[in-house]
Amino acid sequence: MESPGKRKRFNDAGGAAGYLFGDRDRLSVLPDCLLREIMSHMKARQVVQTCVLSRRWRHLWRSMPCLDVDYKEFGATYLDYESWEKFEDFMDTLLSPGNVSIALLDTLRLRSSWDLSNLFAEHVRTRCQSLEDLELQSCRFDFQGIIASISLKNLVLKGCMLMGLSEIATPALKNLVIDRGSNFKERQLVITAPALVSVFLGVSIAIFSGGLSLSDMPSLAKASVTLCDNKIVDRFKILGSGVSNMITNLEVAFSQKMELGEGSTVIQFNNLRTLVLNRCDLSDDYQILGYFLRNSPNMERLTLVFCKVYCA
Repeated sequence: MESPGKRKRFNDAGGAAGYLFGDRDRLSVLPDCLLREIMSHMKARQVVQTCVLSRRWRHLWRSMPCLDVDYKEFGATYLDYESWEKFEDFMDTLLSPGNVSIALLDTLRLRSSWDLSNLFAEHVRTRCQSLEDLELQSCRFDFQGIIASISLKNLVLKGCMLMGLSEIATPALKNLVIDRGSNFKERQLVITAPALVSVFLGVSIAIFSGGLSLSDMPSLAKASVTLCDNKIVDRFKILGSGVSNMITNLEVAFSQKMELGEGSTVIQFNNLRTLVLNRCDLSDDYQILGYFLRNSPNMERLTLVFCKVYCA
């Protein structure tokens, strides 16, 4: 005889798979919407595997609002082609007609160690009509010119090789992060996001080399830039006056000696409130610091973090 407190598998035709606590299956009494919310915090492969638990779970995974797909679940690496093929087969099955509908997704997280298809941006534009959150990290693919979405609210591009990206057109976008990465074709990047509230740009030599063009952003409340480049004025000249005027928070992080250049163009930072110089070489008799102080009339806070200074 089983003890009263022992957990018992419950997998009959009518109930949800779970565990009995006494005479009560606590998991089976939850509504489908709550179960989907719980499953949204699981990896996609685990979500699909729930289909074998019972009849009730058989189709729950097909209507998931959030998918978190991670190649590491399959042990896929550059050298392990067998595991990589399993990952590709899983994705083909997952997104095939009759299974998960891309059009119904609110959030898609995809982790892959290989290049994405050149058609990825086209799928985002034409098939992901409800997609609100998109984050790409360390990805390499050709955007064929544009990222466009009528539903996207949060876009994060971190360390990506943005081959040929020329425009981001997202009328509903609220938050934008472009952190480092590269754009080797040196095209100007046009950002059309009139509803944007917050933007972060991580600027290095290899990104934004073609400059930036920004649409009017009447709702913009916070614009942060981290600059990892010793040629400060030259970099902001390339970025354009629109960027320098919208910045509210600026961090310059460069350990080597920075340069203004002879006869440097005066760039105004009219909305700059916070300036952080992180591990910067200020042994130029504080010319860089003086440049920002003179051209930032509304600065409220200055922070120096492990900066090198000149002592006579």
